[in-house]
Formats: sequence, C-alpha cells, structure tokens
Amino acid sequence: MRARYRSRQVATDRVVFALKLFFGEFASPDTARAQLAAYRRFLTRRLERYEALRNGSRFNSIYPQHVLQHGITRAHATLAWIDETTAAIETDAAAPQRL
Repeated sequence: MRARYRSRQVATDRVVFALKLFFGEFASPDTARAQLAAYRRFLTRRLERYEALRNGSRFNSIYPQHVLQHGITRAHATLAWIDETTAAIETDAAAPQRL
C-alpha cells in the first residue's frame, strides 16, 4: 500500500521539489499531482513578476535584460515539463496495477 500524505509546504526550492517528486512512488499519484500543481502555482507567480519587470523596466545595460530573459525561458521550460510529467502520472495511475 502506498503511503498517503499531503504536504502544505510550497515547493519553492528546486532541489526540495525534485526530491519530493523523485520519491513519489512511495506516495499516491494524487500527492504527486498536488506537488506539481503547487510548483506550477509558484512558477506562474514568479513568471508574472519576471514579465512585469521585463515590460516595465528600462535597463542601462544588456546584462540584466539577458539574465531576466534566462529566468523567463527557464520558467516556461519548467512549466512545460510540469505538464508532461502530470500527463505521465495520470497515464500511469490509469494503467493496470503491477504486482
């Protein structure tokens, strides 16, 4: 039987989040989906802040602009990964249970 737990901790640290998902097989698929949803909310808020900075700032140098673009690109890539991973978890949860 899989252990069931709900974490109220928001997954803000990539390392902590990766560890939680890595050990997802010891929890329910619902728990993994909840962790992914929490990470998605965190990244969405961060991406909104980054895009507001990009749209409202005038940089005196190209360097801050490129660092900000790196964060935006990375957030988009991670959000796509969350979608892919959520779909894989749902597919796996719907498959017949292995013994």
